[in-house]
Amino acid sequence: YAYSPDSDAIGIYAYSNYGGVSVVNSGDITAYSFGGSAYGIIAIAPFGDVSVNNDGSIIATAVVGNALGIGAISNYGDVSVSNGANGDIYATAGGGSAVGILAQSYTGDVSVVNDGNIVAYSINNSAIGINAQSIYGSVSVENNNLVYAYSAGPAIGINAYSEFQDVSVYNSGGISAISQYFNAVAINANSVY
Repeated sequence: YAYSPDSDAIGIYAYSNYGGVSVVNSGDITAYSFGGSAYGIIAIAPFGDVSVNNDGSIIATAVVGNALGIGAISNYGDVSVSNGANGDIYATAGGGSAVGILAQSYTGDVSVVNDGNIVAYSINNSAIGINAQSIYGSVSVENNNLVYAYSAGPAIGINAYSEFQDVSVYNSGGISAISQYFNAVAINANSVY
C-alpha cells in the first residue's frame, strides 16, 4: 500500500538506465494520492527491454493528478505487458487522466496481452483502458476480458498506435468506452505509414 497526501504514490517502481527491467507481481497493489498522481506499477528502461507480468489486483487512485495501473516504458527496447486473469486493474483519477495499462517504446516493438478486468475512470479528464504505442516498432494488443473506459473527456477502450510499423488488435472480450462530453472509441488502431 502506497499513500501520499501531497505527492505521487507508487506501488512498484523499477528502473534501469542501460539494462532491461522485468517485473513479476502476483500480489495486490494499492496506490492512493491526494495531491499528486497514483501509479500501480512503473517499469522504465530507456535503453533496454521492459517486461511486466502481473496477476494481482491493482488499484490506483488519484484525487488531483493522473492514475495509471501499469506503465511499461522504453526508448530503444522492446516492451511487453502481460496481465493475467487475476489482474484486475482499477485506475481512478479526479482531475487528471486515467489509464489502465500504458506500454510505450520509441524504436522497439510493443506487446500487450490482457486476461484481466481493466477499469479506467476519470472524472474531469481522459480515460484509456489499454494504451500501446511505438514510433518505429510494431504494436500488438490482445484482450480476452473486460476493458472499461469512462471519462468526462475523451474515452478509448484500446488505443494501439505505430507511426512506421504494423498494428494489430485481437479482442475476444468486452470493451466499453463512455465519454460525457467528447468522443468515445472502443478500439482505435492506427498505423500511419
